[in-house]
Amino acid sequence: AASKTDPFVDFFGVPVKASEYLTRVGEHTALAAEMSRYNNPATQFRLPRDALLKPPGWTKSIPGGWDSKDDAMLLLGVFYHGAPATTEGWQIISADPALNLKEKLKGLRTNWALRTGQGLSADDNKDELVKASHIISRVNQLMRKIKEMSSRDAKVSSKAGGGTSREAA
Repeated sequence: AASKTDPFVDFFGVPVKASEYLTRVGEHTALAAEMSRYNNPATQFRLPRDALLKPPGWTKSIPGGWDSKDDAMLLLGVFYHGAPATTEGWQIISADPALNLKEKLKGLRTNWALRTGQGLSADDNKDELVKASHIISRVNQLMRKIKEMSSRDAKVSSKAGGGTSREAA
């Protein structure tokens, strides 16, 4: 856990706690390793059973709900396009036809865009199904799970002297 005395790094003009930056690098490295297992991640990647999370309450407002495939495609979107901090970033993930998340992320806006009115009209939020903060929280939870699995796999592999196998959901 980060303390008040943690050093900060300048990340493209934005001060970021060094410990947070290293955590994110580790998570993205684990995600890249997971994706490297597949020839076509969009059709093959699914979350391993030990990475599954219960659907949160906000998913009830989404037509068709939210399931583990949606979680997998969300992570794949982060892998392909990066972890968005802007409305435009989420729109890129939403518009990617390989992910099939367009309707589920319909109207998604970041809190910053809603506060500042960045290119938004008064009616832009009316069809929002889910808040960006919900999706960001979900991505963070899933990334932690992927990192935990990667760490566990590395320990098992080093003890056994070989690879690991997992069951996908």
